[in-house]
Amino acid sequence: MKRVLIVAVVAIAGAAAVRRCARGRRRCDVEQRIDRMPERSPRRWLFTNVRAIRENTERILAALERQGGAPADRVE
Repeated sequence: MKRVLIVAVVAIAGAAAVRRCARGRRRCDVEQRIDRMPERSPRRWLFTNVRAIRENTERILAALERQGGAPADRVE
């Protein structure tokens, strides 16, 4: 009985800790964190390049749609 009570208390405390961490994560803005990183940071470089690739892809898709040739295997 004592062991079950201890396990229950630990489980409840763990769940409360996870909930508190999850609540704090929602308020975190990834772009703001990336912008605060040093200019030569690999993570910032990666995020910037992914953003540029995404914007370039959108421009290409818009150009294709204007020409009337929609790509056959477009992933959304």
